Amino acid sequence: MVIGVLYLIVHVYITALWHLASVVSVLEPVYGLVAMKKSYELLKGKIRVAGILVFGYLSICGLVSMIFSTVVVHGGDKYGVFTRIIVGGVIIIRGIDKTALHEHLGGYLGEYVPLKSSLQMENLDA
Repeated sequence: MVIGVLYLIVHVYITALWHLASVVSVLEPVYGLVAMKKSYELLKGKIRVAGILVFGYLSICGLVSMIFSTVVVHGGDKYGVFTRIIVGGVIIIRGIDKTALHEHLGGYLGEYVPLKSSLQMENLDA
């Protein structure tokens, strides 16, 4: 039990560091261990809040995965087909703001650099 609790604490802490390091590497020109060190510096004094947020996120993801696996994947005859379809649909459907996604991805179009050589897929059955 003690080992399980320690594992959970370390897992949540490293997940918080990892996610923050990935954000740091996007926003600043650093990556790898430098980004991890920067995320460590950013988390100082806020470890409890970050731990609660990451634990909540991982708990919700685990709960959704457990419900989906129990009802939809392994439901069989225990749940009706209609119930499995409804539960699967509710879990899978997510609201995506397509205009915000379009604007976000549209910002990368200016950085597109075409290839210098024209590569064509040719018949490779030779």
